[in-house]
Amino acid sequence: MTNPYQKQLRVAIATTQSSNLEDGLMTLARKHEASLQFGRISSLESLAMPYGQLAWDLLLAELDYPGLQWKLQNDGIRCPVVVLVEPPREAEALELLEAGQIADFVLTSQAQMKRLPSVLRAAAARGRLRGDWRADGPRGILQEAVYQIAEASEKAESLDALLPRIHEIIG
Repeated sequence: MTNPYQKQLRVAIATTQSSNLEDGLMTLARKHEASLQFGRISSLESLAMPYGQLAWDLLLAELDYPGLQWKLQNDGIRCPVVVLVEPPREAEALELLEAGQIADFVLTSQAQMKRLPSVLRAAAARGRLRGDWRADGPRGILQEAVYQIAEASEKAESLDALLPRIHEIIG
């Protein structure tokens, strides 16, 4: 069985700047093209495809992206969100993180941007484990449940110990 956490992540980029920040993200995309696929979106509404499926696995957005704060506060984004933040505004991002409105944040300093690929992968994995998002619709839900049951069966000492965990997974 292949590990669904090893697939290429589709990362939507929502930035208002088209300068150095975007260039830096595209450089990262080329360097990590086997595991990360970046694409720029024109609005937050373009995250979803018809029938409610997600077109992207993760959203990488500037803190000031139009409509982002409102959507975060009103539970309007169905995938994990990683926010890019200027260092002076780190406290704002920390508040969003502590409130559970974002999966993580990265400061826009050059040193911090080097962490971005690992932050994105970790945020996506946490989102999958918590069941925050389903990029593949019903098939993704089933695949995720099968994967979680397989992991639980490896850890369980007996069938009696496994059954409650299976019921927890499938709800």
